[in-house]
Amino acid sequence: MHALITGGLGGLGSEIKRQLQNKGINCLVTTSRPSLTDKEKNIFHWDMTEENSSKNLLKELKDFEIGIFIHSAHIFSEAKLALQIKPEKLMESVNNNLKEIYSLTLAFSKKMNRKKNGSVCIIGSYLAINPTPGKLPYIIEKNALQGMVLGLQAEFTTLNFNIIHPGLINTDQIRERLPEEVINKIGVDKLLNPKEVSEKIINLVLHPNSGTIEHFTGGQVW
Repeated sequence: MHALITGGLGGLGSEIKRQLQNKGINCLVTTSRPSLTDKEKNIFHWDMTEENSSKNLLKELKDFEIGIFIHSAHIFSEAKLALQIKPEKLMESVNNNLKEIYSLTLAFSKKMNRKKNGSVCIIGSYLAINPTPGKLPYIIEKNALQGMVLGLQAEFTTLNFNIIHPGLINTDQIRERLPEEVINKIGVDKLLNPKEVSEKIINLVLHPNSGTIEHFTGGQVW
């Protein structure tokens, strides 16, 4: 059995990979940067903004039996208030973060369902249930991913579907993207440890009776 992790070269994804490998599970990861693709190291190209990117990835993975699929990649849009976001820009952002991941998740679900075994975990966000101003596209996208998980679980009842909504995680990407005042408001000591979040995710994918929706904030107050 193999695990596929989207965006698994850095941040939370790389920690998930490390922990799964420690459990003896072979991990494949994706990157949107062609220069980092290395099939000998199980690094495959997948870009959510490219038409048919998922079809191309599935061809590359045809000889692998994917039993665990974890989606941690995301394309962030610029933080703006709703009145500043044109409908077409909103839909572009939503489409970028939903179309190809839906294609990929559906394809793996169909394959896993033939064996009546498999786990899918989508990384959501605490913002999906505790929204803040200026993040409308992100909030919509993460809630849409939750809807996808719930809908697929209802149809593929032999499989294990989960979405986890963590608070802010102490990764380079989070510290680079968020204004210092936001991090200070929450408290650097309150940022979630990637190791702990990864342990939570791995527990979800390895235990079929786990809940479909999981929240993990570590006591953060936004």
